[in-house]
Amino acid sequence: MYAQPALFVSSMAAVELFKQTEAKTVSTASCTAGLSLGEYTALVFAGVMSFKDALKVSQALLHSLSLSLARSPLSSIGSGPKAFTGG
Repeated sequence: MYAQPALFVSSMAAVELFKQTEAKTVSTASCTAGLSLGEYTALVFAGVMSFKDALKVSQALLHSLSLSLARSPLSSIGSGPKAFTGG
């Protein structure tokens, strides 16, 4: 239930550690990138989105995913159960 926000907070902690240990690298970075939930970490790192807003988005993502899984565990990958049962 808390996996998405926890992953986001963990990734932000890693970014903060990176900022402290590699300040020169951070100050000369010209871009940021992330995959899936990491995209929000990259946006916060770049200063485009606040930590608070990104945390809200990660919580909304979790809520959306939980609603999808409540309908069908397979709906989250774009297929319903009929695709696998021949129905």
